[in-house]
Amino acid sequence: MDLIIDSLGEELVARRLLGVAGRVVDMRAPMRELLDRLRQVERRQFDSQGAYGSGGWQALAPSTVAKKGNDRILVDSGALYAAMTGETGDSISVALPDGLDFGTTLPYAVYHQQGRGVPQRRVAQLPDVVRRDMVRILQRSVMEETR
Repeated sequence: MDLIIDSLGEELVARRLLGVAGRVVDMRAPMRELLDRLRQVERRQFDSQGAYGSGGWQALAPSTVAKKGNDRILVDSGALYAAMTGETGDSISVALPDGLDFGTTLPYAVYHQQGRGVPQRRVAQLPDVVRRDMVRILQRSVMEETR
């Protein structure tokens, strides 16, 4: 049996690989798309009171509902919702060449996320379908010009 290696397409493959490498060096454009997607996820997470991403947040105590005057979980002043769903002074939303930073500077968010001293109510929790969607966004960005 003979093995023949055809190098006629070698130059084309090399160009495509260089193109992929160039796009992977600076991923800010798809990272901005992911940040938009994260804000959409957060809207759904808050609007569903945690059911969308984390199976539902523990209900508020009756005393808390009476004090607040509403039963909206993790929505008192609206600052956390605004920080996680939009662009406020409390938002962290940065597209980097090799990743992204997303979250909030509000100090109480971590207590709810981790359940430290309060019932755990995960503000940031991505359903598997969203994770897969985000991977597809990155794959598309890297591969779009290699065809």
